[in-house]
Amino acid sequence: MPLKAYQDTKTLIAPLMDEGTWDELRRDVRTGTIALQIPCCGSACFPRVSKLGTRHFAHKRKGPCTTKPETLEHLLIKSEVVLGCRDAGWDAETEVAGDDWRADVLARRKGAEIAFEVQWSKQSLEETEFRQARYADGGVHGVWLFRNFPRELEPGAATPAFWVQMTEDRQPRINLEIFGERTQRMGGESNITISARDFARAYLDGSFTFCQHALSETRVTIPMVFVAYSCWECKAPCHVFFHEPNNLDGLKSRHGWPLATYEEALGMRPEHHPEILGQVETFERSPEGAGLLVGERKNRYSRTMGREYLSQGCPQCDAIFGDWYIFHEPEVFTSPAVARFDAIVHLEKPHSAMAPHWCYDTQKAFCCKD
Repeated sequence: MPLKAYQDTKTLIAPLMDEGTWDELRRDVRTGTIALQIPCCGSACFPRVSKLGTRHFAHKRKGPCTTKPETLEHLLIKSEVVLGCRDAGWDAETEVAGDDWRADVLARRKGAEIAFEVQWSKQSLEETEFRQARYADGGVHGVWLFRNFPRELEPGAATPAFWVQMTEDRQPRINLEIFGERTQRMGGESNITISARDFARAYLDGSFTFCQHALSETRVTIPMVFVAYSCWECKAPCHVFFHEPNNLDGLKSRHGWPLATYEEALGMRPEHHPEILGQVETFERSPEGAGLLVGERKNRYSRTMGREYLSQGCPQCDAIFGDWYIFHEPEVFTSPAVARFDAIVHLEKPHSAMAPHWCYDTQKAFCCKD
């Protein structure tokens, strides 16, 4: 079920035809006014629309053709990709054969050739590298859209590879999560996606580049919560604060991926950061925080640590509330919040961490350019 057919010496690409031309073609083939040939074996074919709404061509009769049929999903993704190539201003053709390679979609402009390969069935790393080398030998830049990543394939500039998913309404989306499918296998969530059509357009217009490091934004939002606490010394009821325990991913990259803990990014616990302490004081004076009983933040001596450090304490007797008990005792950090607010911290420069990835930015402000 290719997207391409031949009318004498003319090449027809079904997704690239406008509605009127497509309807006229179907009518003319049905009445026998024109005849079409299918590329795989040269047999007669006719225009058809798949159950997923993809325009394509099909054999008129079953014959000796040995070409393996494509899934409806594979066909739809190819259709979306070729439309994206056209959106980017590139010449594009489907099912293009070269020396020792065959591209699902081949985009051409000013001597450059980029092949988009949709790999719906499983494929080993060795086979992927072999096929990528064939593209490279032919002067073609290969880009892979995998349904199932080869397990050993790591993000790299030599083999651009992305994870393609189908939504519940059976639309193809390209997942831009740093580890794609592997994140899901490890129990994480991957929901940073763009349409297959937008992906092809963005890749061709230079909105992707490969970066070894990922960067954070410089403006960081850290959810803070207050919970009820009882002083270990005088038993007085009071409150302590810390960053949201359900926000354990910490600092995110510009792309929304977990990048570092807040402590790693700030060089200290968020609860000790001057900007956050100032905002805690402001919140305590607000109507939402007026009823909180929070002790002074200052240096106190810890017998356990054998030194002084910045700490929270009892608003009644000034006993130290050690970091360990506040931040590691389940009875504290799993307590229900009685108040919360979002603290804002401004980093002097973006936090950087090793995270090889294909960086996507329509403004081309890539992680590796800062």
